[in-house]
Amino acid sequence: LEARFHAPDAAGEIVPRQWWVECKGRSGTLETEAVKTACNNVVADHSVDCLVIATNTTFTNPTRDWVETWQEKFPRPQILLWDRAVLERMLAQQPATVLRLFEGGLSSAGHLRAIRDRFWNLIEYSSIERIKRIWSERDTLEFGVMERFALIANEFAHGSIDERPWAGACTAKDVFETFQYGMFNLVYLYARVMKTGVDQGPM
Repeated sequence: LEARFHAPDAAGEIVPRQWWVECKGRSGTLETEAVKTACNNVVADHSVDCLVIATNTTFTNPTRDWVETWQEKFPRPQILLWDRAVLERMLAQQPATVLRLFEGGLSSAGHLRAIRDRFWNLIEYSSIERIKRIWSERDTLEFGVMERFALIANEFAHGSIDERPWAGACTAKDVFETFQYGMFNLVYLYARVMKTGVDQGPM
């Protein structure tokens, strides 16, 4: 995979960086030879700034040591080793992405964060099945104003709020704070709705 990202350099100027990503799916530990081949191949292309070698399993310590030694000889491109643990940490920070690609991998708390993030960041509505799951486990989850507002908007997007009265399931103080948060963000929400072109009825 090839990608280009813009990032600040040492002087603080935004410059494009060319990335290569090699994905190595394995049932066991990734062999050192595959990493060596990837590193040696990338040297021939001087446009590459960063090489990522990603695997669903792990790298051995000798492999990591070899990359470290190789990197001393060839400072560019930068070599990044992403194993299963690294990928899981990255995905944990992006629940909306996990929701789209790996729905089965999320806990109910993860689903709740993903519904919140998809609504506030993308103005997207989630499926009714996910909302039903959150409702059935609501007593075990923690809700803030952003989650509660997103869930209510999602309910309106699917028809009504009669079946799962989110506001009725919390205190009067929670209801007021959620309403207040929605009013504070009314201009933001309106601007996002107009920009994305989604149905503004539920809002």
